[in-house]
Amino acid sequence: MIDTKTADKELQLYIRPQTFPVAVRMLKPGEEIPEKAKRPARDFKKLSMNCQVIDMARRYGWMIALTREDHICSLGITALGFDTPTHIYTSGTLCEGMYTETKEAGQRSEAAVDKFKPGEYYCLLVAPLDRATFEPHLVVLYANPAQVMRLTQAALWKRGGKLTSSFQGRIDCSEIIVTTMQTDQPQLILPCSGDRIFGQTQDHEMAFTIPWDRMEEIIEGLKGTHQGGIRYPITQFMEYEAKLPPKYMEVNRLWDVEKGKAQYTPRDRVVAAYKGSFADRVPVYPIAGSFAGCLDGLSIEEYCTDPKKAVKAMLNYYERYQPDVMLAYNDLAKEAEAVGCKVKYSDYVVPSIATHVLQDDKGKLAKLEIPDPYKDGRLPGFLEQCEALSKANFPSALGARCSWGPGRSPC
Repeated sequence: MIDTKTADKELQLYIRPQTFPVAVRMLKPGEEIPEKAKRPARDFKKLSMNCQVIDMARRYGWMIALTREDHICSLGITALGFDTPTHIYTSGTLCEGMYTETKEAGQRSEAAVDKFKPGEYYCLLVAPLDRATFEPHLVVLYANPAQVMRLTQAALWKRGGKLTSSFQGRIDCSEIIVTTMQTDQPQLILPCSGDRIFGQTQDHEMAFTIPWDRMEEIIEGLKGTHQGGIRYPITQFMEYEAKLPPKYMEVNRLWDVEKGKAQYTPRDRVVAAYKGSFADRVPVYPIAGSFAGCLDGLSIEEYCTDPKKAVKAMLNYYERYQPDVMLAYNDLAKEAEAVGCKVKYSDYVVPSIATHVLQDDKGKLAKLEIPDPYKDGRLPGFLEQCEALSKANFPSALGARCSWGPGRSPC
């Protein structure tokens, strides 16, 4: 049979509880209380309760003996059989208005609590498992849900199936001690309100009980499931590539560009500028306009009036300068021309307005029609230029420059 120190060592290895596992023994009349056991009434000058002494054992490391003379909780006294249940208890009065709506419902709740017969035992003896000088009836561990899960898995290592436990959310000392001893089965414990208030059990804690004659089996189950890959702390999947905020990733890309492992396209620089992100530099582009035609030997008038020649000149301009933005642009007078203004051309400056459509009669403004970009003036040629440049599919960003509408130019 496994001893208490070995059992504690194995539980500490595989479960790593935050507080001591607690050895619990119920003493029958005639069994002596160990001399070193603390007695609440004698040593603390205070009465105590089941959940409270278990908590002191698991947190302080004390061995404590609790008898009827040390006890203050009528529910715990009744459950452990330290006194005879009164009619107040059996009538459901203690439940009514707190845990149940009616006395009848309270009666059913009280009847469902597992109890020892009055006088069957006279003392609750608890101690940290590794310091217990007695053979326990059971061991209780307070733990987090993942640790309780590991204990449940261990309990099923040899037998399979599933564990069954029942809960009331009250008098969990009955489930910890009485139910475990009467069924000789491990119990998953949902700490009750009293255990949380007086036993200081925390919100993240549950409990698990192990009948002492099942301890070796549970330890073997912990070892077996551990070797099978089920561990505590829980093994978490870490072989993934994280998705970090875009700006974090841009820093990595900058490093890659500096080392020649990556590069920014002109379009990347423009997108980064609009998003307020990062790139290797600020995007740059000249507003070439008719200068692109001059590079191809065209006159300004040829560039502005012949879309096909303008497209060819822009393509050649792109190959020469590799701007971050490819701008479809010829001059600022085409919109005004489309509503009726006369345009004059020069060999050395961009087209300008020769005569204004409203020059002699500002009243014509009310009669002006919105120009049709597919029919009027040089607008169809400009659309042709935009379409051709778009089809070229430059790695740079693509834009179009339009300005000087009739609100300004014709006046």
